[in-house]
Amino acid sequence: MNSDYSDIKRTHIKDFEPSQNLLEGSNWLVVVKSQDQTERRNRLLAGLKNGKYGRTENRPTATGLLSHVTLSDGVVRLDWKREFPEPRHILQLDAENYALTDVNGVNIISKDGNIKRRIQDPLYAFLHSIDRNEIDRDKLLICSSGYDAVIETNLISGERSFLWSAWENGFNPDEEGNWLALTKEYYTKEISEGKQVIFVDPSTYGEQGINTKFRSAHPNVAVYNPYNNNESIIVSIGHGGTLYEVDLVSLESRLIFSGLSQMPHGLMPYNNGWVVTNTTKGEIWFLTADFTPVDILSFNGFPGKIAELGTIEWLQNTKLSPNGIFLCLDANRGLVAFDLANRKFNLFQPDPEWCFQDAINI
Repeated sequence: MNSDYSDIKRTHIKDFEPSQNLLEGSNWLVVVKSQDQTERRNRLLAGLKNGKYGRTENRPTATGLLSHVTLSDGVVRLDWKREFPEPRHILQLDAENYALTDVNGVNIISKDGNIKRRIQDPLYAFLHSIDRNEIDRDKLLICSSGYDAVIETNLISGERSFLWSAWENGFNPDEEGNWLALTKEYYTKEISEGKQVIFVDPSTYGEQGINTKFRSAHPNVAVYNPYNNNESIIVSIGHGGTLYEVDLVSLESRLIFSGLSQMPHGLMPYNNGWVVTNTTKGEIWFLTADFTPVDILSFNGFPGKIAELGTIEWLQNTKLSPNGIFLCLDANRGLVAFDLANRKFNLFQPDPEWCFQDAINI
């Protein structure tokens, strides 16, 4: 598989023209995973070793927010907020309801942020993305990064209908030579082969699961594949920057793209293809339906970062408004609206301690 994409067209947002009209006055629900951006940035600078991102020690779960905001006059204006324990991703279910992941549960909430009910699973930990099966609309796909797993859950009953364990699909052993097992069946099989196996029992861990650097995969996005009638899912692997396709019929997993850097986020269908945020490289990649890159939008050289960061980038996510304007959640610069076709941008400054993870235009 080709992983050298140096010849792919690159567009630089530093060459775009500023435009104060882009997304001016628009309303969004934004997910703030924590309110300690300065501390997180310092932790990143101090803890990044060997090119692998993530903590090795336990930490308290942070208090995050679901906030209704208006983008106006270069500022993210707060209309209202609700507190949640490390929320990360939001999905609109219908005109009145949304699904919001927090550290270890899926909250079904009203449009004003009030919890109607909550879905839980023993393997829900350090939850990230959430997606809905648009053919069988009772199915939700939840990325449980804390246990290197992807779980399909019935929206109505809350019951698990599918489990994909990264450990049991090629992401073993860990850096210390341990084979991690999430199910008893896999544990028994690996033990019988004489391997050094650790059974990860969720009842012995907290709501964040195992620590980030000890995860062998760290999946942080899982979405249904609309170009395959939702018969497969695409999983983004944080440790490695790779994309895998998992067949929901055969349960086979295969590597389909390996051109990204550590911790990509924000994979979503777009224009008969895909968009993915190459977080730590400060890039947004545009791919065909079969994951052939066609364009890369680079934030390299775009002003607004503090000097201490140097070349370090962290583009958390990229969202799309109904009128085709993108909104990039840049941890170091703010919310950056951009019009790719007309090469224009607009910048909105948030509360400097807000750590954005997701957003949805309303």
